[in-house]
Amino acid sequence: MSELGQRFRLFVRDLDYGENIIVINTDEGHASGIAYVIDKLDREEIVGTLAGQNTILVVARNCKQAAAIVEELEDLLG
Repeated sequence: MSELGQRFRLFVRDLDYGENIIVINTDEGHASGIAYVIDKLDREEIVGTLAGQNTILVVARNCKQAAAIVEELEDLLG
């Protein structure tokens, strides 16, 4: 399992999106670590991430790509 998959299963509690912004809710204190792993993927369709204590904002280039990213991330949750 990938590093992102491991962290998602352990620490992500919810994810949702609107337009091209994806919101990922994590356990307290784990958002920045997961955002770092997402950034390391260096995916062209992801403009960037912003992490707080327990929330990550992922900015996709467009709405269609955001929906595809959310589908991929939901698959990681099982």
